[in-house]
Amino acid sequence: MPRPWAWPPGLLLMINLLPPQDKQNLKREMIFQKVLAIFSLHFTCLLVLAIILGFLSAFLTSKAEHFQKTALQKTQQLQTAQFQTIKDEAIFLNNALNKLQTFWQRQIPVSVFLERFIPLIPQGLYLRTLSFRLSSKKTNVVQSASATSTNSGQLIFAAVQLEGMIDKREELYEFKKTLERQKNFQDIYFSPSSWAKSQYAEFSLNLSFLP
Repeated sequence: MPRPWAWPPGLLLMINLLPPQDKQNLKREMIFQKVLAIFSLHFTCLLVLAIILGFLSAFLTSKAEHFQKTALQKTQQLQTAQFQTIKDEAIFLNNALNKLQTFWQRQIPVSVFLERFIPLIPQGLYLRTLSFRLSSKKTNVVQSASATSTNSGQLIFAAVQLEGMIDKREELYEFKKTLERQKNFQDIYFSPSSWAKSQYAEFSLNLSFLP
């Protein structure tokens, strides 16, 4: 068992030699010093604990603010990415609808082609087959008559292929010249075999029709 606290022997001897009043004063002073030492120790412990709790609170607050800021940034980035995705999809859909509308607006009926083509056929020409197919190609369109800048776009036209027979080569040549004078007929091409015979020649013709 621990020994109870006791006064040092030398101190007891000194106390015994003092007058009774001084003995009481010395005991009170020693008790006050011990109480002051205990309070000082407790105060120091409380101060150290308060400092530790302050640092811990500041650290946790900083971490919480950083986490909140990071979460907010990620949320904003996610919302921005989702908005951009929806925006891109809307732009793509609008462009597709505009192109589809433009395509249907620029459909070329066969009847329009026949109205322009039949009056140009000479009497000695006989058609056997006719192929009419819509197509498109990229083209550069000048913005104005005096502008030098151009915009690229899609040109809708009809790719036409014809096969037939003609009485004379000269009539086929005149037919070719007639087609070349028409603005609606472009890329006119007769196969080389079309010019092989001077009479009753079989021909094959490819051209582009732009109404």
